[in-house]
Amino acid sequence: MRTIKCLFLLLIFNSTQTVIAQIINTIPAKATNSESFFLYEVKLVDEFIERFNDDPMSYIRQQCKSLYGTDSMITRRMLLKTLINKTQSWNGDTAQFFQQVTNVAHPQYLSFTDSNWYAEAKCIFLYNKQKVEIPVVLHIKTVNKASKWMIAGIGSSEIFKDKPALPSLRIDIVTSSGDFIPTSSHGTNFVVFNYAFSDKMRPADYFEKELLATSKAQYFIQLVKQHKITFQYVKNIRYHFFQLESWIFTVEQFKRKEANKGWLISSLQKVSPEEQETILWKLLYPVK
Repeated sequence: MRTIKCLFLLLIFNSTQTVIAQIINTIPAKATNSESFFLYEVKLVDEFIERFNDDPMSYIRQQCKSLYGTDSMITRRMLLKTLINKTQSWNGDTAQFFQQVTNVAHPQYLSFTDSNWYAEAKCIFLYNKQKVEIPVVLHIKTVNKASKWMIAGIGSSEIFKDKPALPSLRIDIVTSSGDFIPTSSHGTNFVVFNYAFSDKMRPADYFEKELLATSKAQYFIQLVKQHKITFQYVKNIRYHFFQLESWIFTVEQFKRKEANKGWLISSLQKVSPEEQETILWKLLYPVK
C-alpha cells in the first residue's frame, strides 16, 4: 500500500489564549487518508471511554500496533487532547482538567457501568399528527453485576406545557415483566424504544422509581399507553458525564471529513458539588 504521512492531531493549550489545533507529530503510515481518519475517529461512546482511560486494548492502540508495529508514540494526555472538539474555543480550565485527570498520584477514569453518566436522547413522537420532540434521559443501572439502561429523566417539551385532561388510567408502576433496555442500545440509537413505548409497557421495566413518582412521567406514560403519542425515532444523542470530581462535560457526535471527528467533548465545566447537583437536577427534572 502506498506510504503516506499519517497526521496525528493533537490539541495544544496556551494559558493565555484559546485552544488551537496543531499537528505536532507525523509518523510513516501504511494507510490512506480515509483510513487514517477512520483510525482517529471516535466511533462510539464506548470507544470514547476507552480512549479517555487509555485502555491498552483500545481500538486506536491496537490499530497503531497493527500498522506501525508499536503504540509507543501514544500517551494518555495525547489521547485526551484528541477527544476535544477542536473547532470550539476553550479556556484555561481545559488544561487544568487534563492535568487533574492524568495526575500520577491520583489519575481519574470513566466507567461505563457507573450510573453517574447520562444519555440524553432527543426522541421524535407523533402527537396530533404532528412531530414533537421529547428528550428522554437514561443512565446505566447495575445490579448484581448485570447492567442495563434505565430512564432517569424526561426533558422539556411543548406537550407538557398545557396538559389536556386524559381519561383516567390506572398505571401499575410496581410490577416488572423482566424486559429491559440493553446496554448496547445506544449504539442503535435506542431502536428498542419502538417496543418499550407501547401500550403493553410495564413502566417499572424502564423507568427509575424516583421518576415514576413525578406527575410528568405518569402523564407521559398515559400518553403512550392511550396512543396519544407514538414513538418515531431518536433524532440525536448526547452524553453528560458527572463521574469526575469537580467537573462535568458533554460529549456529542461531530461528522466531518477530517481526523478530529466522532464522539468528542463539546462542553466542559468546572463545578462545585452543589453546582453539579443543581445541573443534574435540571437535566432530569426540568420545570416544563
